[in-house]
Amino acid sequence: MEFGRRTGVRWRAAEARRIRDLLRVEVLHRGLDERLLPEDRLMARFGVSRAVVRDALELLRSEGLVERIQGVGTRVCNTRTRFDLAEYHGAAKPSRGSALDGRISAQILDWRVLPLPDVAAEALGLAANRPGLRVDYVGWCDHEPFVVATNYVRMPEALGMEPELFRKDWYRLLEESGITLTGSTLLMEASLADRYDAELLGVEPGAPVLLYEQVIFGADEVPFNFALVRARGDRSVMFSRARRENPGPAG
Repeated sequence: MEFGRRTGVRWRAAEARRIRDLLRVEVLHRGLDERLLPEDRLMARFGVSRAVVRDALELLRSEGLVERIQGVGTRVCNTRTRFDLAEYHGAAKPSRGSALDGRISAQILDWRVLPLPDVAAEALGLAANRPGLRVDYVGWCDHEPFVVATNYVRMPEALGMEPELFRKDWYRLLEESGITLTGSTLLMEASLADRYDAELLGVEPGAPVLLYEQVIFGADEVPFNFALVRARGDRSVMFSRARRENPGPAG
């Protein structure tokens, strides 16, 4: 049974959108410097016109996933950085080749002990103005700025942290500082880079960014770290897998 009409601009746009999404999945799972199939083969593969294929490729190009080169074809230029969501939580060891597997380096912008601001203190279950450590940094991945973050760490956990230990990612710093973590919460949303984000992340104002609000818990299940993070949206791919407990009939 079919619904919808195969005529008009709306159908062409819908087909281009669907083909874009299918090709996007392939692009995100391929390595760099690979070419997509020529237009005529994509037409045969999806059973659509050349105009629809070109519309789909233009949508991918506008995302920065491919580039179209005259006489060469459509080349993949995907620069996404993939994170397993469990790794991003700090709940799993990084897998081989993961961005958290030694590919991130830290550029410290600010490191100081000060009274915790109200929002951070509340997130950590503390009274306002209790002393804590504030660390501002830019995380670089594969020699490009990827994330800018501000972390607020309560005492006494912060006492064992030293700037000299912060060479890789934040979780590596916690590990090398002798801090045990048991997990974290993440609140994520999409936004646009302002001029401050743009300068630090090497993007244009208005570029997509992902915002993270994170609370990290210690061995006693008490929160010790509150973080506000902005990551480049054009570099971020999150993967997650969850298992349903006591599976039963749907509904």
